[in-house]
Amino acid sequence: KAARTGRAVRGRTKISEGNISAAACALKKAEGFAGPLKEKKILIIGAGKTGALAAKYLLDKGASGVFIANRTRAKAEKLAAGTCFRAAGFDGMKEEIKDADIVITATSSPHLILKKNMIAGIMKNRPRRLLILDLALPRDAEDAIREIGNVLLYNLDDFGLIAEENRRKRLAESKKAEEIIEEEEFIEEGIKEEKNLTWLWIVITMVIVLILIGIKYKFRKRKNNKLFFTIS
Repeated sequence: KAARTGRAVRGRTKISEGNISAAACALKKAEGFAGPLKEKKILIIGAGKTGALAAKYLLDKGASGVFIANRTRAKAEKLAAGTCFRAAGFDGMKEEIKDADIVITATSSPHLILKKNMIAGIMKNRPRRLLILDLALPRDAEDAIREIGNVLLYNLDDFGLIAEENRRKRLAESKKAEEIIEEEEFIEEGIKEEKNLTWLWIVITMVIVLILIGIKYKFRKRKNNKLFFTIS
């Protein structure tokens, strides 16, 4: 019953679509912007919890051109261990941004990591667009980066709006799911009632058959008794 109801809910609603967390929205945004992530060069700045979430998502998507930069190199190497990802300290970060299609920054630094002047200098020598996803709080990327041509910057405020919209959509779909569950329960009760009626008819039929057998047996017995007395 539970499995059938689950399949019905997933098949007839969009409750599993969309992302609730801002981090998930950001990673989905990156995929929509760049296409298949396994073909892209991606820089993750920060090897904390959010950076690890981004790395796992990219690994699941088959991405291989991923570089993890962290202030402490050993932490970046630990996160990259067991994967094809590369790791280094902040000293190689600027060069990696030059080659990257996507930059995901999620450090715990109290200061800005990506400033307008640095990104503007990098973009002078490259024709490709750059997507920067700032998942840090406080922010890692200076908001003025948005003014640079060919650069798209999204931060947690932007993703918060997307996440809220997804939350509203999923709330609407959850109401549909409740209706489907009630409908499935009604169907289940109908099936149970039908089964009970079937068993009832089986019992009644068996009783009738037994009664008929008993009547037939008594009739034969009487007939045999009459025959016996006649012969005597």
